[in-house]
Amino acid sequence: MKGDAVEYKERPSYWDEWKYVEYLTLDQAAAMLSGIDPSSDNNFSSNAKKPMLEALKQAVLMTSLKPFRLYEWEGEGYDAFLKPVTDTLLLVEAAQQSTVLIPDLAAWADSKGIPHHWPRVQSDGATGSDAELKAAKSEIEALKARAETAENKLAELEASPFSARERNNMLRIVRALSEMARLPEKGAVPSVESQLQELGFTSPKEETIRKVLKEAGELEPDENPN
Repeated sequence: MKGDAVEYKERPSYWDEWKYVEYLTLDQAAAMLSGIDPSSDNNFSSNAKKPMLEALKQAVLMTSLKPFRLYEWEGEGYDAFLKPVTDTLLLVEAAQQSTVLIPDLAAWADSKGIPHHWPRVQSDGATGSDAELKAAKSEIEALKARAETAENKLAELEASPFSARERNNMLRIVRALSEMARLPEKGAVPSVESQLQELGFTSPKEETIRKVLKEAGELEPDENPN
């Protein structure tokens, strides 16, 4: 049953009155887990909660239930007083006035299969709906990170120039096409620009065309073409 929240078939009306509290005393927690309204007169006279109260005290002593504020009684009779305890190793018996946070109490009840009406609690203290929202946010952040990485890679590719080998190959092709077209030396630039416009290209312009043709024309043949 560990980790599975068990609920009453019908939630007592007094649970709605206590649903906004952040913590409970061990006495109040024992009452609620025993089906008793902690604020009712029955809570002070009923013995039904005693086994649950003892279980809670032992859970605190054995550290399976984390206390929020821990107290124990010191002295006897009218001289007895509540003493704060900061270390459970020094604890003899937890006073019923000791307090526990609702998430810790709900998690302990879940581990024991004890019915309750608090939201199911995850290991990090979040309720089920909170955990789902947290998981969705994490997934969105992961998707954003992947998208940003892809955009950066694309920007790098767009900004990266041709390698020297790729550039030389492009210039060789331009040189070969120029020779095949037998373009006149002086009229080559306007001829290429006109052909580009006929093909629907708006660039490159005259200056760039002249530069590319000049570089292609100045290429030296390979020393050993074979």
